[in-house]
Amino acid sequence: MSKNRKPTAADKASRYTGRMAASQGASVSETFQSAKTPITAFNVKLPTATHTALKMRAVEEHTTMNDLLRKALEHTYGFPYDPYQ
Repeated sequence: MSKNRKPTAADKASRYTGRMAASQGASVSETFQSAKTPITAFNVKLPTATHTALKMRAVEEHTTMNDLLRKALEHTYGFPYDPYQ
């Protein structure tokens, strides 16, 4: 794909082949579990305020943003999140 051309819907959809998107009826946990890359604070799109709050809390608790995000996912969806499954 050339740099000057906007990505088409087909280009965008081709990235998700083989995976069921959340908008297609999969639950969030199924989407996360089928994702190829581990979920981290850096590849999940968070609102700026949420990202800042997460960063400040991580510093306060002497831990990483990824650990806080993993704990939140485990608490919310009730399964242990293994990023390298």
